[in-house]
Amino acid sequence: MPMFGALLQIIVVFGLMGIGVYYFIKKMRTNQFNKMGDKGRIKVVDGVNLTYQTSSYLLNVDGQQVLVVLSPNGINAFPLKDKSFGEMINSGFTDELNQEKSEVETYNESE
Repeated sequence: MPMFGALLQIIVVFGLMGIGVYYFIKKMRTNQFNKMGDKGRIKVVDGVNLTYQTSSYLLNVDGQQVLVVLSPNGINAFPLKDKSFGEMINSGFTDELNQEKSEVETYNESE
């Protein structure tokens, strides 16, 4: 019986440590992209780590949205002007689908 009590204590301690680590990591991830410059002119809106070496961030710089990609090949910045990021993604998919559809129609007509 004394061995069972010691085993139960070890399981409880490791369980509590696991829960603590889980909540610590969760808090760090939510605060990872909520950063702002000292004067409030640059704000990290959102971001994602694509691989362990490549990440992308959506910044708001003086009201202008900028997509920044950090990779081993360097840093690329793309200002998002007339459209929001979601609209650009959706229009890109629509354009690609229309292009593929026209290629299929052209192929079918040539047969």
